[in-house]
Amino acid sequence: MPLKRPAPEAPRRSGHNLLRRKDVPVPQPAPSTDALFMALRRMRAPLIVVVVVFSISVTGLTLIPGTDPDGNPWKMSVFDALYLMSYTATTIGFGEIPYALSYPQRAWVIVCIFASVIGWAYFIGVTLSLIQDRAFRLALARQSFVRKVRTLRRPFLIVAGYGQMGRMVAETLDTLGRSCVVLDADPESLDALANAQLASDIPALIADARDPAPSASPGWGAPTAPACWR
Repeated sequence: MPLKRPAPEAPRRSGHNLLRRKDVPVPQPAPSTDALFMALRRMRAPLIVVVVVFSISVTGLTLIPGTDPDGNPWKMSVFDALYLMSYTATTIGFGEIPYALSYPQRAWVIVCIFASVIGWAYFIGVTLSLIQDRAFRLALARQSFVRKVRTLRRPFLIVAGYGQMGRMVAETLDTLGRSCVVLDADPESLDALANAQLASDIPALIADARDPAPSASPGWGAPTAPACWR
């Protein structure tokens, strides 16, 4: 009986050959209009208050009768009322036009002055609060970062972290005339970058380099595709 030869063993593949490449979706960067939308959302109520106060003031001035120098009754036009409220609300004060106001008109202007002061105080308070808001400042920083990166016309490197090693890498690249951007989660590190004596203005963003979303914002797939420096 003939002996069967054992089947040849399949060649073992190395661990490198067993790896499979798989494309994964990268989160898209936030739109550059995030800061604008955030400002409009926060400033919507103050703007409505100022517009309503201004509209009611102008309407009241057009409805309250006055008298001309000859003693004839007259009513202020919409343009005159708008003009008077414009310089009154901005505390410029050009006087009473086109004629001297009657006592009912002056009483209404007093009410409008206090109402406009309250409206503008509310508007300014919300504006200052928005400027100090951390999310709004981060949105502005991201928008500025993306705008600076888009101006780079040649391939650039991403320096992940601006510690001791990242500082040396950035300074070396700057000396060699190579473009780079910096990602660091520590705001103090980026403050050090802003104060560094470098020949070029290196774009920087407060972000974790391990997160793929900030890395996508500079423009992966663009003609100036970045290389990542770890």
